[in-house]
Amino acid sequence: MLNPTRTVPQVFIVDDETGVAALCADSLRGSYRVKVFNSAQAALSDFDRGEQADVVLTDLKMPGMDGIEFVDRMRQRNVGGAVVMMSAFVDKESAMRAMEHQVLSVVEKPFELSAIRKAVTKAMEARTRDAARRNLELAHQRLARAAVQLSSLYRNRYTAAENQLYEANIQLQRGSAGVSEFIKEIRTESELEDEIERLTADIERYSRS
Repeated sequence: MLNPTRTVPQVFIVDDETGVAALCADSLRGSYRVKVFNSAQAALSDFDRGEQADVVLTDLKMPGMDGIEFVDRMRQRNVGGAVVMMSAFVDKESAMRAMEHQVLSVVEKPFELSAIRKAVTKAMEARTRDAARRNLELAHQRLARAAVQLSSLYRNRYTAAENQLYEANIQLQRGSAGVSEFIKEIRTESELEDEIERLTADIERYSRS
């Protein structure tokens, strides 16, 4: 039974053989949200309307637009779902073309439904790992930017402190304005340190994902 308190992954099934698509859908429901399309163009139209899929299960040989062209057009739209392909005509050339288009696996027809469930599960796991890796990379980038900012602030503070030793008379004239600016700098540094601590915790969490 689906748990309504969490986001349930969505699977798109694309196959012009309605019977095969229906069997796959029935096999996956209960663990995933499932949408069935009997043509690649119909699925692309859903993507164009803003729909997203965690995993796309598509046939290779379809009239109008085959599975490889379908995946190619998905990537042109920056659709990031993991792809599993089904085919009754798996040869070396087809397998190479699928790999070139970042298809995770090809399931040969006819198949046991357990093979489809296993392939979709592995595709979901790969997608989760990719998402964790992207989050980790973004956290590293944010951490690096924050560290550079903090380093720059400290460098500027050091330079300012040196100048203040030679300009004590000017600093005295600044009075409370100088104190206010000093407090503002300290607050900025503190916020950056908090951000670095938070990003470091994010990186540790993503690394364990």
